[in-house]
Amino acid sequence: MHIRPMTPADHDAVVELNRAVEHLTAPMDHARLAWMVSMCEIADVAELDGEVAGFVTVFDRHSDYDSRHYAWFRNHTPDPFWYLDRIVVDANLRRRGVATAIYTSVEERARAAGLPVYLEVNADPPNEVSLAFHRARGYRELGRFRLKRLWWRKDRITRPQTGLPTRPIRPEDAWSEDPADRRYNRPVKRIEGEPGDRLTREDGLYDLIIEIDHNDRPRVARRGSAVFIHIARDGFRPTAGCVALRRNDLLRLLERLGPHTSIVIR
Repeated sequence: MHIRPMTPADHDAVVELNRAVEHLTAPMDHARLAWMVSMCEIADVAELDGEVAGFVTVFDRHSDYDSRHYAWFRNHTPDPFWYLDRIVVDANLRRRGVATAIYTSVEERARAAGLPVYLEVNADPPNEVSLAFHRARGYRELGRFRLKRLWWRKDRITRPQTGLPTRPIRPEDAWSEDPADRRYNRPVKRIEGEPGDRLTREDGLYDLIIEIDHNDRPRVARRGSAVFIHIARDGFRPTAGCVALRRNDLLRLLERLGPHTSIVIR
């Protein structure tokens, strides 16, 4: 298996591969392919036994690509990213590791560049095979987060009823929001007088905190830290990126939550 840059000599094969699945991707003739390749961050083919077995196109967030799916990510994501537009594999060569080799090549380069890879998979109706493949590679729905545990102020409130794992907040508990800290976006211990985002607050916002798995697999500096579900300010004044509920509403919600619950933030 050889992954290499696409050349004009590959275009006939690439257009034919795409034509076989354009009901799942999108139509692409020679002119459109050439236009797309001119903007691609990555336009590669997988070569197997001297034949083009598959291809991939990847765009960064600054291209003029006209896909509505790509536009969604660009409009909702201010940080740099790579958008994996399409991977197509010859139907006669499936289950020979072609797709895996292409994904691995793209993901390794993205990691080296420090960039996330975004793509879309049909979820309604669900493409269960594709969803399982992408989950196994570490992809997850953008905006969907697993609820990890409840932190609560034992000195202010009795232990809430919930199916989530719980941990009482202690005076030394804090959260690292320093991008240069190897513990970034993790709970830490602070000694008295040491700076840091302490979980013990006088305003009561952190009397109940639901920790979610935001930016933790992997943790990427400056992509967000201490994004919680917590108690809302009076009048629902804005948070710094968290989800906030009234205290009593949050308590009622906790009764219905467990380790398999997730939240979708749009």
